[in-house]
Amino acid sequence: VVGAGTLGLLAVALLGRVSPARLALVGTRAPRLELGRTMGATEIWNVRLDERPEPGFDLVFEATGTVDGARTAIELARRGGTVVLEGISGQAGGIDADAVVLGHLRVQGVFGASRTAWRWVTELFAAGLLDTEPLVSHSFRLEEHAEAFAALADRGGNALKVQLSPS
Repeated sequence: VVGAGTLGLLAVALLGRVSPARLALVGTRAPRLELGRTMGATEIWNVRLDERPEPGFDLVFEATGTVDGARTAIELARRGGTVVLEGISGQAGGIDADAVVLGHLRVQGVFGASRTAWRWVTELFAAGLLDTEPLVSHSFRLEEHAEAFAALADRGGNALKVQLSPS
């Protein structure tokens, strides 16, 4: 999984349900990478420290919303592997088409979900098989909404999901 934000961490939790031989999380923020380990990642890699797992993954899920994240996802897939691009970068530059062609990669975009997918995730929640509580990094009372938004806006504060609750 490339990207240690909310969607990347959810992907780790979901993929961990099928017990893959390797489940790597690639990101830039140490606290989120460590959270990924507790949510099921068997390996974590901080690209700001020039760390990258060895390529060769059957499936790579990208959840960064950056061109660099998409490129990293393509680089990590094994020959004939699948890359799912979830993030929307809105940037020019794109990925290396030759890497896709020469690597015999299947690249799949994803936006939205089917009714079947929503039903499946709802069933996971109902059965207690998908714990999203670790994703809530901050909790505020509704009256503290200004502080909640400030925590969310502070990139150095490591807020992941900020929850507002009624008194």
